[in-house]
Amino acid sequence: MTALAVPAARAGGQRRTVRGPLRAYGAYATAGARLELAARSAFVGRAAFLAVILFVFSRIWALVVRQGGLGDRSGADLLWYIALTEWVMLSIPAVHLEVENDLRSGDLVARLSQPVSYPAARLAEAGGAAAVRLLLLGPVALAAAAVMAGGFPREPGGLVLAVPAGILATTLAVISVGGIGACAVWLHDTSPVYWIWSKLAFMLGGLMLPLEVYPGWLRTFASWTPFGAMLNGTGRMAFGFDPGEAAGVVASLAAWLVVISLGVALLWRRSLRALDGYGG
Repeated sequence: MTALAVPAARAGGQRRTVRGPLRAYGAYATAGARLELAARSAFVGRAAFLAVILFVFSRIWALVVRQGGLGDRSGADLLWYIALTEWVMLSIPAVHLEVENDLRSGDLVARLSQPVSYPAARLAEAGGAAAVRLLLLGPVALAAAAVMAGGFPREPGGLVLAVPAGILATTLAVISVGGIGACAVWLHDTSPVYWIWSKLAFMLGGLMLPLEVYPGWLRTFASWTPFGAMLNGTGRMAFGFDPGEAAGVVASLAAWLVVISLGVALLWRRSLRALDGYGG
């Protein structure tokens, strides 16, 4: 019985070792969600911005449709597309700014002594905030687009398929922006890097227009970047109920999630080594 008890005790210890950090990261995610819920004025601002964007583009598409400039796509189709892409983009917390603040205040160095990974804790907190934003902004995007487009898409089931794609896309974006935060160790001000990332997302992701209207060479290039799956892939769910296409988008997002996560982990490892080399 003693021989059997030792491995059992070790297994129990391993389970406790695994559960401890998971609970800690869960606590960080919960804290991030609670902070986001408390920021009511920020939510109102984002919701108003989303509504204004949809209103402006509803007027633009109405004018373009009268001139026959949208081809097979109606103004309502494109408005629903933008509602989904903006839903993702507006749900991304500015985790890179939080990292900057931690670095400047010295909190980053202090938190490195904690038993949990600082980058993972920050990403967990941002993930909790992003989850709240997705949950709150989703109904806003749905209602505003329905009113301004004059109804739901021709195949509303596509909006259901957009939910898992949007969650994965936002997760991918949160991890990417977390990687931008790692650059604060060298740059101190990561705003230029974030600006470049956001503009690439705007152009290569098809934030305002689907990639199908791009020139062939640019469309091909964009499809080989994570931005294409992140925004265009999610937005295209508004064009129809196609489980096969949705499965392809989800698979592409999952693959990019693995690649970007590994890249961000490597970047954070190098940045923390550099921070240690600078003397903390």
